[in-house]
Amino acid sequence: MNINYLLSAAIVLASLCLTSIKIQAMTDESRQEVIKLIYCDDFFSKPENRHLRDKFIKKIHANQTLAEEYLKNCA
Repeated sequence: MNINYLLSAAIVLASLCLTSIKIQAMTDESRQEVIKLIYCDDFFSKPENRHLRDKFIKKIHANQTLAEEYLKNCA
């Protein structure tokens, strides 16, 4: 799997959560699908890259929390 494709997909999904009031935050199911893709990626699946993988997944979770708070405050 191409790392650029994976990163682009994750960035797009995260940005949709943060920038649009009309779009709901990522569901747990969609977030889990992104995380599954990360674990299957050739780059992130290597043991020497686990720290980058974990940091990336933490960033996804942090963005989800920010998106949920943003949507609550806008409602």
